[in-house]
Amino acid sequence: MLASGLVQTPLARGSGEVLEPVPIHTSDGGGIAGWFIGIAAAGRLAGFLQLAADLAFRRSSSFQRRPPSLEGCPEVADWLDRSRILDRARTRATAGESLAEPFLTYDQNPDRLVWAVGVTDPQGRESTIYVAGDFVYRA
Repeated sequence: MLASGLVQTPLARGSGEVLEPVPIHTSDGGGIAGWFIGIAAAGRLAGFLQLAADLAFRRSSSFQRRPPSLEGCPEVADWLDRSRILDRARTRATAGESLAEPFLTYDQNPDRLVWAVGVTDPQGRESTIYVAGDFVYRA
């Protein structure tokens, strides 16, 4: 896909790298719904490929507003560093809530990728905080 030019990325111009695939879990966290493959350049996430669970091409997306510029592209860590994702989730958590390990999933539609962070309050009630880049919200 990249070599054919079907997907336009910095890789098509000989720069950038394909990152390790990250499993996209089903919304309940149980199964694999697909794969997220980041495309990075200069520490920025220029775009990504999304594959279905059977590895069929689902879509590609770019964070580049004006290629070849990386201005406005998120840092790779904004989307792929679990400790940064947990730190962002903590901004929506309240005192006494404990947070589980984040997992990549989707919010209602497989094209709305988010990191889900399970939350348990002191009374044992569970909820979810979603993190998508620098956007954080409760499910």
